[in-house]
Parts: sequence; structure tokens; C-alpha cells
Amino acid sequence: MKLYSRHKDFSVIRFADAASIQEYFFTGDSTMIFLPRSGDQNSQVKLSAFIHALAESKKVAIVRRVYSDNMPPKVGFLSPVIKPSTEYLEYITLPYSEDVRKITFPSLLEEKKKLTDDQKGAIDDLIDSMDLTSSDGRELYRSVDIPNPYSKVVRQVSRHLLLHPETSVMEPMDEAKKQAMKPLEVSNDLIEKTAPSLKKVAEVFPVRAFKRIKQKKE
Repeated sequence: MKLYSRHKDFSVIRFADAASIQEYFFTGDSTMIFLPRSGDQNSQVKLSAFIHALAESKKVAIVRRVYSDNMPPKVGFLSPVIKPSTEYLEYITLPYSEDVRKITFPSLLEEKKKLTDDQKGAIDDLIDSMDLTSSDGRELYRSVDIPNPYSKVVRQVSRHLLLHPETSVMEPMDEAKKQAMKPLEVSNDLIEKTAPSLKKVAEVFPVRAFKRIKQKKE
């Protein structure tokens, strides 16, 4: 866990309640995990004790991270992850206070009062019809059931090029994209279920086309 340079730093600043770290605080484009040194029993025992102490107290460690001399310091947190087969610390970068933007939006209550009962009912029915839970209680389009399309395309194209090195990279690309996006296609059942609600919404919220007036050049 230690970065071996006097200019580099990875140190614990303080501890905080895990519940106080909101998901919208997460910044950066990656995470890091910290495992004990392989074959170092002393390191394994110490890290395991630290991980379990954080988990039992429901805390996270706020840390200061400086990767190299020419990089500004970052603040992040270490959270404990305990699984049957392994345990480790996960690092995620946090924003500074000036990076957090508090944006206030006007209330929608006044606009909501302008809706008729038919319009409100149509929206409620549309929301109910878009429920992704099937009749047997199974949730559709769960993220754990859908592979990452980008990773799937890369693997399929790489495998094809290894088996057929004489072909162009573009040859398997279209088919790989088609297969990768197939799990994300909207099912026919959902389309049929939402069709009446969408039709009702179109009726109670009429859309009018406006012609764009071309300004005359002076």
C-alpha cells in the first residue's frame, strides 16, 4: 500500500461513516483495489484486521493520494470489501468542496397543477406500463445479466482476428455490434404493454408542428 518515494503519498487523513459517502461524490474514471502482498503473512494479517475493523464499525478511511511529483494531490476513500473467497480495500476518488455544484431547480408543483385529471392519469398509466418486473417477479434488463457491449465487441473482434488474421478488422465489427446490443433491445411484450398508454398520452398531450420563420437578410 505504500508508494516508495518521499514525494509520493498515500496516507489516511481521517475516518468517516460509510453512510456519509454518497454515490454522487464518486469522481475519477477508475478505481483501485489493495490486496496484501502474496506470501507475506504479516501483511495479510494486518490488512485483514484493518478491513474487518472498517466493516464492523461501518466506516471508510479518507486518504490523501499523490501519485507523482508533478500531479496535484487527490482525496479519496478506502472502503472494505469482504467476499467468501477474498477481501480487499477499494479506493475511489472524491471531489474537493469547490468541485461540488449545488444546483437549485424551480418547483414543478405549479406546472403540475396545470395538468388535467386525464393528463395525470395518462402519465400514471404510462409509468405503470413501463414496469420492468415480469409477472413471475423477475426484473428485466438487470445490469448483472447484461454484458458490457464494449467489452463484448472487443473480445469477439479480437477472437475473430486471431482465428482469421487475413481478414480486415471491419469485417466482424458489424456482426459483433449487433450481437452485443441484442440484450439491450426492447422486448415485444414491453412494446405491446406500453402501446395503449403511449397512445393515450399522445391524445391528451397534443403536439403541434410550428413552421420555422426564415428571417430576411437586410
